[in-house]
Amino acid sequence: MRLVSFEYTDEYQHTYAGVGDGRYLNVIAQEFAEVFSGHVRSSGEHLPDGSTILQVETYPLTIYSAAAIQELRHQTDKRLAQ
Repeated sequence: MRLVSFEYTDEYQHTYAGVGDGRYLNVIAQEFAEVFSGHVRSSGEHLPDGSTILQVETYPLTIYSAAAIQELRHQTDKRLAQ
């Protein structure tokens, strides 16, 4: 799945006052759903074209990333010991 950096449009920021300026980091919801389907849902909002805005709970990515880092460390330590 791709990690992306984006900025909210001025229109979106005017509609949702809590959204500030600047770049945000996240994932593509549709791609995330292919791996973690239970962690992507409709936000209840829609884009001007009528498509649904999806909301992603990225917590599983944190856990799997930590596990991957641990495994890489284990493999590196093993190679260094040889």
